[in-house]
Order: sequence, then structure tokens, then C-alpha cells
Amino acid sequence: MKYNDKKKPLFSIDNYGWNTTKINYDISNPWAGIYDRNNYPLFKNDVVALRTTTQPNPKKKYIIIYKKEHEQFFLKALKSNEILTLFVGDLPIIQKQELTFIGTYLSRH
Repeated sequence: MKYNDKKKPLFSIDNYGWNTTKINYDISNPWAGIYDRNNYPLFKNDVVALRTTTQPNPKKKYIIIYKKEHEQFFLKALKSNEILTLFVGDLPIIQKQELTFIGTYLSRH
């Protein structure tokens, strides 16, 4: 699920064709509003590698989280309590060239 400019939800079964017809999911993760370096849309609970220097490595692993009290998405480091802001208003702080999709974390609760 993602939202259009008018904050209306859009749904897709393949991340390609989007429409307003609701899909019944067992689990759904909202779109974080950004893409990775390969133009892969990133969603809540996706794990990404963030390039932290101008060199190809090292990369640090983060999970995309949503904080309801801030109404926005953040990156939370997997091995520390570090949290990075993804947006200032509607503008991304982290460029998509710095992000690489690794996988999705699925909670068992």
C-alpha cells in the first residue's frame, strides 16, 4: 500500500499496477516513500544497507520503521539504537543511491 498526493491509499499485488481497490492482506507494510539504488520501492520492515562513505563499503544495515507519534518513517540500525530521519517534510534526506534493499523482516506476533 502507498498513498497518492491526496493521501488516498493505493494498493498493488505486484508493486507495478496500483489502484484504489483494497486488497485483503494477512500482513501489510506501508510504502516508506523512497526507492533504493535499483528503483525498488522500500516499505516498513524492509532491511536496507546504507553506504556510509563515498566508498562502496562499508555499509551499515538498518530496518525501516514507522513512528506514529511523528507520522513518518525512519531507519533504525540493526546493531545499535541509532535512528536516522528519512525525510524533512516531503524531501528525502538520504539519497536512493546510498540505499540497497536486502530483505524484509517479518514479525511472528
